[in-house]
Amino acid sequence: AETRVCVSDSDAFTDESAVIHHASEQRQQHQRRRELDSAIVFQENGALRLDAVSSGRIDSSGRFTASQLFRLPAHFLRVALVFALAWFALFCCMPYWSQWMGSTILQGDSQAAPGSPAAELFQRGVGLYSASNAAKAALCLVLSAVYPWMLRRFGERWMLASAFALFSALLGTAARTASVAVACAIVAISAIPSVATHTVPLALIAERYPARRATYLGILNVFSVVPQIVDTLYTGAIAEQHGQRAVFAVGSVWAALASLASFVFLPQISR
Repeated sequence: AETRVCVSDSDAFTDESAVIHHASEQRQQHQRRRELDSAIVFQENGALRLDAVSSGRIDSSGRFTASQLFRLPAHFLRVALVFALAWFALFCCMPYWSQWMGSTILQGDSQAAPGSPAAELFQRGVGLYSASNAAKAALCLVLSAVYPWMLRRFGERWMLASAFALFSALLGTAARTASVAVACAIVAISAIPSVATHTVPLALIAERYPARRATYLGILNVFSVVPQIVDTLYTGAIAEQHGQRAVFAVGSVWAALASLASFVFLPQISR
């Protein structure tokens, strides 16, 4: 009886060892597959990197230099110009929407004593801006459902050009209106140029350069950052000296330039 127990225990130990050995082999095979996949990816990325260095798109350290900007494809530079003008228009006014609603439209004062009529008017304006911004977000959701059809029907050029022609008109109206209803509508309808800016230029680059998509989209992002930095250098002085209405007037000019550039430089592609 003791012998049978010993044999049984030995068999159990052998089975357990086999399971552990099998699990170890599986882990090793999985690790080898991961290393192989990483090597393939490294080789592919290395080939793309060597191609980029040899063509002058990036230097040997991997940095994109300013001198290489003019060696980018002409199509990319045209789209990037439109993208930059669009961001000049968007960010020019972006920091001033709530202030404009509270102080210019509602005639409130952000510096007034808490509880005073001027302070309450300003807070009401900020609340109206928040509600209008929520309506803007809802309109973005609606546009996301119909935007693909609109792009196929009208093409990228007309979509972006018309969106910023509309934005130019909206900002021009914002620079003059005193109506609360009109001001709220302007904020909500600004969803249209916002959606256009965040979709059309990026889609044009991603579709045109599939093998270099990540590189070119990264470079395109520079054309959205620089306008935001430049806008902050002058809009504050304009708002301080001439009020928010003047800032919106400048934004209207930027939007008109973005619309014109879209019509002139973007390809007309309809599907």
